[in-house]
Amino acid sequence: MTQASLDIDAVDESGVPGVFPPATELAAADPRFEAARRWLLREATLLDNLRQREWLGLLHTDLRYQVPVRVTRWRTDGLGFTAAMHMDETFGSFEGRVARLETNFAWGEDPPSRTRRMVSNIQVHQQTDDPDRLNVVSYLLLARSRWDNPVYQWISGERRDILIGSPEDGYRLIRRHVLLDQSNLGTVNMALIL
Repeated sequence: MTQASLDIDAVDESGVPGVFPPATELAAADPRFEAARRWLLREATLLDNLRQREWLGLLHTDLRYQVPVRVTRWRTDGLGFTAAMHMDETFGSFEGRVARLETNFAWGEDPPSRTRRMVSNIQVHQQTDDPDRLNVVSYLLLARSRWDNPVYQWISGERRDILIGSPEDGYRLIRRHVLLDQSNLGTVNMALIL
């Protein structure tokens, strides 16, 4: 596959959606790896601190952000991702969501959830055909506390991102494909940004 962006409609040999184009893995000492790692940590900090308006500044205007529905399958039938989506967002739809959060009509998030995003297992690859694009894989564990309920809600999964830019000028998210571990989500709604 030689296209310059994440093919969100393609599947790899194991049935996982969101196939990256050819790329070269970067070492942890590479400035591009460090820039991508810092980008992921900044994103988590902004979202956990309800700074969604600032988070929009990390996004490319051509953003495509998808979270496919997962169903339980037998091992021989693949990993169970479907064409249905929990989320299928663009930069414009996120702008609308953030604007709504700034009103008195965001009932699903008023009072706001208390969240903690833990990002790990980061892998960064530079695309072969486009050196300004990084393929970034990370694991996400999101803990969510609602109201006065002592029970946390958990969401875990793998994120497949494409960041565009450079370490000097900064990166912006242009593609994200979130592969959730759960087929039945343990959360009351999907008002969160993963």
